Amino acid sequence: MNESIRHQKIYRFLYHLIKYPVHAIFGYTCEAEALEEPTLIVSNHVTDVDFFFVALGLKGSHTYYVASEHIFRLGWISKVIHWLVAPIARRKGTTAMDTAMTMMRKLLAGHSVCVFGEGESTWNGQSIPIYPATATLARVSGKPLKTFRIEGGHLTMPRWGKGIRRGKIHGHVVNTYSPEQLKAMTADEINEAINRDIYEDAWERQKKQPVRYRSRKRAEAIETALFLCPKCKRIGTIHGKRHQVLCDCGFKVDMTEYGTFEPAEPFENIAQWDKWQMECLKNCDFAPDSKLLDAEMTL
Repeated sequence: MNESIRHQKIYRFLYHLIKYPVHAIFGYTCEAEALEEPTLIVSNHVTDVDFFFVALGLKGSHTYYVASEHIFRLGWISKVIHWLVAPIARRKGTTAMDTAMTMMRKLLAGHSVCVFGEGESTWNGQSIPIYPATATLARVSGKPLKTFRIEGGHLTMPRWGKGIRRGKIHGHVVNTYSPEQLKAMTADEINEAINRDIYEDAWERQKKQPVRYRSRKRAEAIETALFLCPKCKRIGTIHGKRHQVLCDCGFKVDMTEYGTFEPAEPFENIAQWDKWQMECLKNCDFAPDSKLLDAEMTL
């Protein structure tokens, strides 16, 4: 059997297999539309299972996905994944050109390709800019470009967290750009359009459309994302326990089911805290007796 035909059959089978569980487990809804021709899809990246959401949003239209390097370091499991769906590798130690060329070959061979343009899932609920080379690929491929946005994913399955918060995720195609439109645009204009289309701010969305994300351990592992205490300014003393964010100095805030902090001072959400701590780190504005510094001194 031709390899691409095998991938298409397996993809269709997996689509029907995951369709209802994904809707039930993640509270996922989408405005689904099938692909009518080989297309480049660029989506934002919010969870480790975003390809499920894109696949359902495209009605199971066969698509090859660009995947990060950890997928290719799982031994025999990686071999099985490659045989089943053949993800396109984006490994460290290789150039972006290697990935782009593989994507181009797939598109020219008549297949659709999806790339999560930011390259990594968000830590704080806000999108980051896509790789600039995305625009060049979109222009020279001669294929349509669709932008896809996943909303609510960060609060459902935050990169720093443990488990799934039961709430709501929604996915939909934002815009479709024809090859003619893309050729008439500059690379900067294309990148600007993609960034605008797929941009997601979990906190602004919560203000406009509040959704509860239920979990008994919604603050656990928060220390993966937040490392600087706003009270004592020590690094490495923050930790999460059930629904609370705590510091060894006694600082404490609750994380609500809406993902915000209570009390809302000094920060209302993770994005505000993250912006503050990065500025402090940049300016060396932290306590000299931080645990991180103590650990470095013992090495």
